[in-house]
Amino acid sequence: GRGTHGEGRGIDVTGQKKTGETEKMQTRMEKQREEEQEREREREREVATTLLESNMQALESVVLTVIFRFQPFLRQAEQKREALCSVRSELERARESEREKERKRDQERQIEKE
Repeated sequence: GRGTHGEGRGIDVTGQKKTGETEKMQTRMEKQREEEQEREREREREVATTLLESNMQALESVVLTVIFRFQPFLRQAEQKREALCSVRSELERARESEREKERKRDQERQIEKE
């Protein structure tokens, strides 16, 4: 009979693959390609993450070393800053008391004039 030849294998009488089969195969291949690309991207992400983590660890150790080395200087600087602050506040109090004395003198002169 007509068309019985290779019917089940998606081939029509002329011996050409049916368009539906071709499309299915193309879709399957595209899907495989996409999955492969996704796996590749996943591998790249893992490599990038590992690299980032080791860079972070290296950076952390550098930072800790710097902090450790500079801690004494930081402490000295902090002590100097505190000393300066107390000197500054002393000066401010002295200025304020000078201003107060000046005001009192001005008031006394004012009273003498009247």
